[in-house]
Amino acid sequence: MFKFIVKYFHFLSKIPFLVHFFDAMMLLYSFVFYHSRFKIICSVEEELTQWKGINFSMHHFGGLQINYQKNELGHIHGNGLLDVYVGSERKNYFIQNLHCEDHHILDKSNSWVSFWIKREEDYNKAINILAEVYRNRM
Repeated sequence: MFKFIVKYFHFLSKIPFLVHFFDAMMLLYSFVFYHSRFKIICSVEEELTQWKGINFSMHHFGGLQINYQKNELGHIHGNGLLDVYVGSERKNYFIQNLHCEDHHILDKSNSWVSFWIKREEDYNKAINILAEVYRNRM
């Protein structure tokens, strides 16, 4: 359903705060129907608060934006979708070795990857993905 909405209703993202409301509803949905996913998202966020130079902000397309100093590392949507900026030269490494896939919206030639947080074992995978990006930005 997420992909359908993003694909066919992307034009609605231009309405102020609508994407943030939609993402908040996805987070609420995760809390109610996929509570373990909700807890994993919270655990990832909690872990990141311990990393030096990391801060958070609202992402312009919804979700929690993860920043290192003033640069975006990625963002987590309320449905457990983690989008991470990896750079075009490292994208294949993340796809082949860190369980990522092409970004869910942008075409295959970009520098972003996506990772779905669904199960408890995805916590370590998400942290490893973010740690790899973090180390490259330091």
